[in-house]
Amino acid sequence: MKIEHFAINVPEPTAMAEWYVKHLGMRIIMASKEAPYMHFIADDVGSMIEIYNNPAAPMPDYANITLTPRGDKLLFLRDPWSVPFQFVQRSSPLL
Repeated sequence: MKIEHFAINVPEPTAMAEWYVKHLGMRIIMASKEAPYMHFIADDVGSMIEIYNNPAAPMPDYANITLTPRGDKLLFLRDPWSVPFQFVQRSSPLL
C-alpha cells in the first residue's frame, strides 16, 4: 500500500502551507479558500500532507511524550504553528 497523504488539523492552514513551501521546498498541489481551508502540499517525490482547520477537533499533547514503555526514543519538533513532527528511534527496528 502506498500512502497518498496524511492529514493534520492546524490553526492556520494557509500560512502553514506557505511556510512549508518557503522553508522546506514543498509545493502547493491544491488550496481551498473556504473552511476547512484544506491545502495539499507535496515534496519533489510526491509525498503529500493535507493541512486543514477544524476547531472542533482537539490536538494531542505531543510535547509530553518522549519515551515509550518498550524503550523507543521519541523526539518532537514543532513548526511555527506548534504542529509537532515525531522522530522515532526504536529499540527494535520495524524494518
